Amino acid sequence: MNRRQFLQNFSAITLPVGLGLPGFSGFWGPRLMQMETDRVLIIIQLIGGCDGLNAFIPIDQYGALQAVRSNILPDEKAFLKAGDKNGFHPSLTGFHSLFEKNRMTVVQNVGYPFQNRSHFRSTDIWNTASQSNEYLDTGWVGRYVDQMASGEPVEYPWAVSLGRTVSETCQGLATNHGVSLKDPTQINELPYGEAYDWGDGAFAKNMNFIHSTIKANNVYGALFEEKYNAGKSMSDKYPANNPLAEQLRTIATLMAGGLQSPVYTVSLGGFDTHAGQVNGGNPLEGTFPGLLQTLGDALEAFWDDLALLGLEDRVLAMTYSEFGRKIRSNASFGTDHGDAAPMFLFGSCLQNSIIGTNPVIDPEVSPKDGVPYEIDFRNIYGSILSDWFAVPASDLPTLLPDHAPEHVDLLRPGCGVRSAKEPGVRSKDFFEVDVYPNPASGELLIRLDGIESKEVNAQLINLQGSQIKKWTLYGSGSKSIEKSVDISSVPAGAYVLRVHQAISTQSKKVIVQ
Repeated sequence: MNRRQFLQNFSAITLPVGLGLPGFSGFWGPRLMQMETDRVLIIIQLIGGCDGLNAFIPIDQYGALQAVRSNILPDEKAFLKAGDKNGFHPSLTGFHSLFEKNRMTVVQNVGYPFQNRSHFRSTDIWNTASQSNEYLDTGWVGRYVDQMASGEPVEYPWAVSLGRTVSETCQGLATNHGVSLKDPTQINELPYGEAYDWGDGAFAKNMNFIHSTIKANNVYGALFEEKYNAGKSMSDKYPANNPLAEQLRTIATLMAGGLQSPVYTVSLGGFDTHAGQVNGGNPLEGTFPGLLQTLGDALEAFWDDLALLGLEDRVLAMTYSEFGRKIRSNASFGTDHGDAAPMFLFGSCLQNSIIGTNPVIDPEVSPKDGVPYEIDFRNIYGSILSDWFAVPASDLPTLLPDHAPEHVDLLRPGCGVRSAKEPGVRSKDFFEVDVYPNPASGELLIRLDGIESKEVNAQLINLQGSQIKKWTLYGSGSKSIEKSVDISSVPAGAYVLRVHQAISTQSKKVIVQ
């Protein structure tokens, strides 16, 4: 297998901060400290901006919708009813089936303040969970890994992205915590030779890094192959020629084979439907109905598979898209970039409900208007982290910075692992970590504020997850610690400073010159 085939079939390559060559995020990556559950989150990105008003239709607004988007709106009688006031698009038979089986929740009008209608920028906002005027270097899942992990080696990738690239949601302080996997049946070992002493300097560092990257790729390749061969898909409902269904079938097979990764990401593109969203004269045919059919059929087959495998109680899945579409359709049988849209969640632990209210459609609505947001998407992220992955509520300000998430009751009572709202859950006071200067050389000043412990441990960890330095910092009970530490022997590069206070952990990216 040549390099091109390798990158196509098994791409575990990212670009960690501080390295000029591609880097690997995985085998030496962090182990979860609080993985008290075998639960799995599957993140489904709908690329392009999904038209929520035509996917999950507010039937009580049908008259107004007909006035503003009659050229793309299906007949009211064709909708698949979800309660008295809503209906799924006729192509979403899979969604309707899951909803009827109590395996689905719809969250209405999800977005954020000051909606950005750029594909790239809004996708970045959703991936990083930033404010619309804020730029973050890390993804919301990546921050979770940084926060909850130690520097010990792991035997499995923390996140698996089905496809050619890793997901930006998994970007951590130093590197991406995901591994991309296209086809577990087409993985071959790459030769990497014996270890060699390249000496010192940048060339040696890069050569050693390449050597370790190839070695790690081979390790993960063997792991994927082993787990895939050990697992088995049991559902006969997977449709042919459905790339999303194939990705989800791979996840089910890997899980059945024993892969312990708690996060998977998949994607489906094509939702940027400015023109030809439907075939002229027939709102039930065209690009958008086809995409919905692909999406719904894939999820229905996947959940059938999980149930047959006895795995469905372990899995929560969610969709997201960078924005919805404008309320008014255009003359090209399409829709343009809008604002809020529904999120769809799947799982046996869900409330099986419709959260939020139907948008009110003005038949005289401006051609510029989208659906106003009602629920901030970070509230959904925070509720998943706290209720599905048992993240203490006091950790959420770090994982979702500059946002005070409001809890959304997504799960059935008693179905959460260890809800941050329930009594007996451990929590901590938020504390801050700052370092000066950064980049640094020779000495690094560490300042901690909001400290409750008199003794705090700090680690300096490299991109491969290995501990380079460890210090014990002592406070005087004033809730602040300021300490200069020696880094003169630390090679130049990017590192993560991880500070532990009792059960609490904070991380900070550090550049050593």
